[in-house]
Amino acid sequence: MLIKQAMTNKSELTLLNSSTIVNECIKTIEEKGLLSLPVVDGKTFIGSISINTLYSKLIKLNDEQKHEFLNEKIENYIDKNFKSLSISEELEKSSKMLTDEDLPFIPIVSNGEFQGIIKPKDIFTSMNDVLGSNEGTRITILTYDRIGVLFKITKILNRNNINILNVVAKPKQILGIREITLRIEGENIDRAINKLESKGFKIRNRKYFQT
Repeated sequence: MLIKQAMTNKSELTLLNSSTIVNECIKTIEEKGLLSLPVVDGKTFIGSISINTLYSKLIKLNDEQKHEFLNEKIENYIDKNFKSLSISEELEKSSKMLTDEDLPFIPIVSNGEFQGIIKPKDIFTSMNDVLGSNEGTRITILTYDRIGVLFKITKILNRNNINILNVVAKPKQILGIREITLRIEGENIDRAINKLESKGFKIRNRKYFQT
């Protein structure tokens, strides 16, 4: 899956620019119930402004200094240390960056133009779409990691007129066991599952969803 299929488009975001006043920035972030917001000047991603950064500065000031600070532009408080990705890159790359670097989001930029962001929630939503949260039947099969295993599974399902909506295979576990999760649909689900079990495939769980 590509990033462009999972990202939050810029049209869906609340954006600030580097000329935004600190007081206005704080109000906007608080109203949205967020911790930070992207800062974009025109079509160019500048960085991110964090409510914690502004609060940390604010609590150290006296009343006169607070007034001056709240009327400053946010340009001096923007975190510009952000790596960007392109809409054409694989979603897995963004997932690794978000996890390894503990980022709130990753800016998505193509041809120098800000397109949107990818955040942890976008990854979770995409995974739910892949695994299926409300469609068909989801089954999880435990099998040895051998050449042709997936072909055998799909062949059995095909013979029982079962449509495969998607397949997710987890990395090998102890003793070379692999977990394969399929989301399927058809009128002969139980018969197909029984056939898989008769051929030695262990069905760890199954879940039916109403459509």
